[in-house]
Amino acid sequence: MMTLVSLLERRASEAPEAVAVSDSEKSFTWAELSDGSRAVAGGLASLGLEHGETVIVQLPNWVENVVLRYALKRCGLVGVYTPITWREREIRQVLEKTGARLYVAPPAFGKLDFLRMSADLAPDFPELRSVFVRGDDGLPHGSSDACRGFAPEDVSLICVSSGSTGAPKLCESREQAQLANGNGIGERFAMTREDVVGIFAPLDGGAGLMGWLMAAASGSPVVLADAFRSESMLDRLARERVTVLATVPALLLRLLDAEDHTRWDLSALRLIRTGTAALFESTAIEAERRLGAKMVPAAGTMEALTYAQTGTEDPEEIRLGGSVGRPLPGNEIRLVSEDGTELGGDETGILETRGTGIGAGYFRDPEATAKAWPNGWFRTGDLAVRDEAGNIFLRGRTKDVISRGGRNIYPAELESFLIEHPGVREVAVVGVPSEALEEKTRAYVVTRDQKTISEEELREFLEHKRIATYKMPDEFRFLPELPRLPGAKVNRRALRMED
Repeated sequence: MMTLVSLLERRASEAPEAVAVSDSEKSFTWAELSDGSRAVAGGLASLGLEHGETVIVQLPNWVENVVLRYALKRCGLVGVYTPITWREREIRQVLEKTGARLYVAPPAFGKLDFLRMSADLAPDFPELRSVFVRGDDGLPHGSSDACRGFAPEDVSLICVSSGSTGAPKLCESREQAQLANGNGIGERFAMTREDVVGIFAPLDGGAGLMGWLMAAASGSPVVLADAFRSESMLDRLARERVTVLATVPALLLRLLDAEDHTRWDLSALRLIRTGTAALFESTAIEAERRLGAKMVPAAGTMEALTYAQTGTEDPEEIRLGGSVGRPLPGNEIRLVSEDGTELGGDETGILETRGTGIGAGYFRDPEATAKAWPNGWFRTGDLAVRDEAGNIFLRGRTKDVISRGGRNIYPAELESFLIEHPGVREVAVVGVPSEALEEKTRAYVVTRDQKTISEEELREFLEHKRIATYKMPDEFRFLPELPRLPGAKVNRRALRMED
């Protein structure tokens, strides 16, 4: 069976001089990527790490990130990919859980000093060795003759959930599951080697990882963005002739913030895939109109990777109508009640999924794995309905449902109404404790261009939507931006804890 390394070798043999991956400073051909990852695999093997050991990777979207991914797979080391924005506290938690003896990071990135962070961690983790990429040391090199890679059924990757409780979860992914996701998305997008995949989201997270997997499976070159300012992203899209963009809704909004998109030639761009967080219908419609490419939203989790994906052949009412599409080939979805009873597609239920593309469990945590995978189905915690064609429409998260005076309010529904106001750029609705109502509803609003909107204007706007009166927010609060977790998800826990 194929692995991601064997796909790399095939591409390096067929098109050795073609560009495989580029960032803002350098590019590698397929031959250079193959040779470079083989040399790094040999260097890693010389460090005395055993097959199946974990390596913590905290790198930006650089070419070296991709080289290292293939190198780890070549020598049978499990990459644990953490957000570049994490600091000592979060890395310490991952070290304690994994027992990793190797940590790979840049010397510095932005305002973060990883040399200092590593030095602070060293006294508590005496066996930990740090390697700093693009520093004085760089990635180790050596002979890979003795390296033993992963079989398709092996766990070869650990995704780290950003979490909102402060305790990261380590989500295992088998090699065959990664391939299934890459192949499935590529098939749904009708991707070929002529496509150019722009990854404008962190590689450690869902949207960035899926961008890499679909490119790797299709043999398509990758363009990496490590700076997410609107004009710099549009410059890269135009200059590199990106055809398929992998991003998240928060960064898509930044692209839309730019004035006069006709300044950039985006004629090559044909698809924009969003994941990680919910995409509002109004944003999808605006993006397709202004950027001239089809929106193909998806849904997934770190545990399940991609559990639903729209495709190029889906009609506008699906792609732009709030759906995240159907399961990828080899996967199944069902909707259940709290007690696990299977529900009809038109009933709102908890989404569960299983199949070849779904994750393997939580690293060294059988109790949490059994709880999240009851009877072999992974319980996502997402609330959804399904139409007759099998398309999934998300309705929010079970933990986010607001119980106000005995009635349930789904934040996603209320947010979808508020985002239609022309002056609203972003919105998040949460429940906060109330002695009289159990919970009351609070809407946090970010306005477009920091313009002022009155609470009365928003209430009047919602009244015209003819929604039930109990769904009307009890409070409105205005923020310059919403707090976010790594991966650009809105940090609802932080909002709920705000006084």
